[in-house]
Amino acid sequence: LSQQRQQASLSFHMDDFIKAVKRVEAQDPGSKPVAVLKRLRRAAGLNDAFIQHFLSDAAASGPELEANLSAYVHKAVHHSVQEDAREEGVVLTSDGTTVALRPLLL
Repeated sequence: LSQQRQQASLSFHMDDFIKAVKRVEAQDPGSKPVAVLKRLRRAAGLNDAFIQHFLSDAAASGPELEANLSAYVHKAVHHSVQEDAREEGVVLTSDGTTVALRPLLL
């Protein structure tokens, strides 16, 4: 129940994405930053042949994320602009600007 509440409280604000990253770190204490980054890349689906060639394979890096956390990361990272001009795959920062997250994970 606690995890469901945490997931429901995550929005697409930078502070909430940082909370999600901290949850990823907490699931595998002591892991190196590159391992956390690989787990985030894997959850976001950023592991195609091109990315693997330059950044290595993220598939075998640490335990799987919780399903709801993985879904949040995936949705937060995939950038697109919808027909109604709504932008997805960005987070809102405290100063009101938006930041695309995909480049941060590559």
